[in-house]
Amino acid sequence: MKRKNIIKFVSLLGMGSFVMLAAASCTQAISLVPNSSSSSNSENPSNTTLNKNTNSNSGAEMNDAPSGGTEANNVDQQLAAARQVLTTLIDSETNNISLYADYAKIKATLTSAYSTSKSTLDNENATVEQVKNATSTLQTAIDTAANNKRTFDSANQPLVTAYNSLKLTVKNENNVLGGLTETYFETIKNNLTTLYESGKTLTNQPLETMDGSVTLKAEDVAGANTKITDALSKLNDWKSNAETLSTGFLKEVLDKTKLTGVDSSNQQQPGNYSFVGYSVDVGTGTSGSDRPNWSFAQRKAWTSNTAILNQTQPVSDVSWIYSLTGTDGKYTLTFNNYGPSTGYLYFPYKLIKTSDNVGLQYKLNNKEAQTVEFKPATQSAGTSRATEAAPPMALENADPAMNQTATMNETPTVADINVAKIKLTDLIFGQNTVEFSVPTMNGESASKVAPLIGNMYITSSDDETNKNKIYDSIFGNTLSEDNNQKSVSVDLLKGYGLAANYSMLFYQLTNPRSTNSAQISSPAYFVGFIGGNQSRLGTITDTVMRMYPNFNSTPSGTNLDGDHRTYTIYVNAPQAGNYSISGSYIFSSSMANATRSIRFYKDNDSTHAVDFIANKQADWNTVGNFNTMDNMTTARSSTNSNKTLSLQKGLNKILLAGINTGDTPYIGNLTFTLNSAAQGDAVATASTSGSSQS
Repeated sequence: MKRKNIIKFVSLLGMGSFVMLAAASCTQAISLVPNSSSSSNSENPSNTTLNKNTNSNSGAEMNDAPSGGTEANNVDQQLAAARQVLTTLIDSETNNISLYADYAKIKATLTSAYSTSKSTLDNENATVEQVKNATSTLQTAIDTAANNKRTFDSANQPLVTAYNSLKLTVKNENNVLGGLTETYFETIKNNLTTLYESGKTLTNQPLETMDGSVTLKAEDVAGANTKITDALSKLNDWKSNAETLSTGFLKEVLDKTKLTGVDSSNQQQPGNYSFVGYSVDVGTGTSGSDRPNWSFAQRKAWTSNTAILNQTQPVSDVSWIYSLTGTDGKYTLTFNNYGPSTGYLYFPYKLIKTSDNVGLQYKLNNKEAQTVEFKPATQSAGTSRATEAAPPMALENADPAMNQTATMNETPTVADINVAKIKLTDLIFGQNTVEFSVPTMNGESASKVAPLIGNMYITSSDDETNKNKIYDSIFGNTLSEDNNQKSVSVDLLKGYGLAANYSMLFYQLTNPRSTNSAQISSPAYFVGFIGGNQSRLGTITDTVMRMYPNFNSTPSGTNLDGDHRTYTIYVNAPQAGNYSISGSYIFSSSMANATRSIRFYKDNDSTHAVDFIANKQADWNTVGNFNTMDNMTTARSSTNSNKTLSLQKGLNKILLAGINTGDTPYIGNLTFTLNSAAQGDAVATASTSGSSQS
């Protein structure tokens, strides 16, 4: 009976229902639980039992899910969802904590909240409520941290602003220092590194300490940032300064306003002077025995024999300090140094009078005075070369630490320009001062006086290259090499030189002309009244003297006329050899076939001279050209047959003079060209063809 009923039941259900019934009778209810990295992996977390009614004859009973399994599934889903929310919140830890890197107390509190929440998440037995409470607590901590930061920032706005700016500034340190790889930038790099380290010392401290206090001061932080940003704004200038000092020099032109304490000899320079440096004694008074009553003089150009060129900017910066006499007499040099702490100071110098008892000292940055050492007269006879300064003999075997700055310079003389060299140690980063003065007497019978001092040059390199660059600048030299032919051009107006008579002048030719199409720079400058015995101002009367403030009649006189009225220049030869001479001149005359001659010789030795005779030009505005190697002229010296001068490597003293008592042409810039063929003994002639100024 039972069997028939079963068959009948199965037939009524159909095959599909039978399969489903079989499956239901053999399996338990399946609950879908969301996957969570922190949830349990138990296959039956709610301990749901198998369906006990699988053998029931009721179809309805077989289709209903157990009510206990449904409740368990809901709990699991809620727990998994709660864990997921907490997990997501915990995953924000790195970003959130980084917001409070500079707030130690806020950061510590928030870090603790994250740690507590992670403990709950890691607890496999945590309930839904515990997980939700942990989430709420952590969110509250996050919100509180943000609120506390806003409150702190509002209460400490100047500090926070300065602090954040400083952090941005020091962040760029590597980029800035990476651009300072040259050795001459080392001092700049060290200076910036110190500033960055000072800044990082502050930014490494939190705005808020662990106990919630504030130890940083806004003004300190802002000040550190300002020091760095100010330095960066000057960095290009600093780099330019350091590179110039290393590869060249700084030129500091004398400034009359920096000469102080010399009121007793501070009259204006003689108004009748064009040159301000002379190769003979200079004095005042009827006999010229009194010392000059001016302390500073600068070269002037004239537009005629009697009219000085008046313009705001001088055409030449060649100047001399004539006196440091006075209780507080001194000259103060200021210059910036962003290179090494050791530098070298150069300047031209000479005597005013042969009888002068010379003395000079200097103070670097107001430290103890140091003596500028000069060789005794027995060691130096006023040579023509500004030789390299040597250590004083008394100090040659001394402790090097005792001889950091002392060097022995050539004995100053009246007839020669030498170049002093002073080693400066302990230079500061930034502005430095050097004060020059006359040493006080130490039982000496004669008062000391300073030599004439010229423009100042500073370099950080002690090599020959920089020294030669300085010499070239002092003496107006320019070295050129064209087609392997070396030459040195001398700009007479801009280079230091010496006259022997106040009648000699620098003449400005406003409208120079050439006899051919060659271009001539305008205006052009020429040196006149070399040689001869003419007085540029004519007969000196009271009326003439009143035309020129502080008129001075020396140096002049028959003993300084003719071939004694010389002009001294210096040529820095790149190598030893024979050098021809070329240049420009102006000269005209109403006399037919008029000529003028000029002589070049070296080291006061007129027996080995180069002469040339200049033919007159159409007028005094027409520029002629000469070259002692040119054979295309019939003009010839009757007393000399040299075409070249033999020069040594380095500075050579060259004198220009008249021949006997004859007048000379006005001479323009000169060029000394090395003669590779060494034709120094060939017949000398001089081209007088009208052409451009060289």
